[in-house]
Amino acid sequence: MARKVKFNRPPDGLMPIIDSPQLWIGSARQFKRLEVLNHPLIEKGAVSREFTSEDYIKVKDRPIPLEGFDTFLMGVAIENLLKGVLRTKGWSFKEVVNKGHKLATLYKTCCKLCGLTVSDDERKS
Repeated sequence: MARKVKFNRPPDGLMPIIDSPQLWIGSARQFKRLEVLNHPLIEKGAVSREFTSEDYIKVKDRPIPLEGFDTFLMGVAIENLLKGVLRTKGWSFKEVVNKGHKLATLYKTCCKLCGLTVSDDERKS
């Protein structure tokens, strides 16, 4: 079972920096950029990760295990972007942090705040 995120007040002087919606949105951009930069490496190594390939390399023998790395980076980028939207809409830093990491929940919350309708396909996610 996942542990609930607990808000701990950051050190003095740091709160004005991390409390900005632009920090969340900037972080989203950086994670997206990291995924873009790593994508060629991930694709290049795809053959060595396909267990039916002659070039298959066992996970323990790989220099960098990349399975799911691009998906993880994009997930973190989306999470940070959605949390930036929440901060822009007036949510406190504590409320944003305590919202957790569930992208579907964050997305639906942002859609509701922005007056957007969640489609049936999106609702099933």
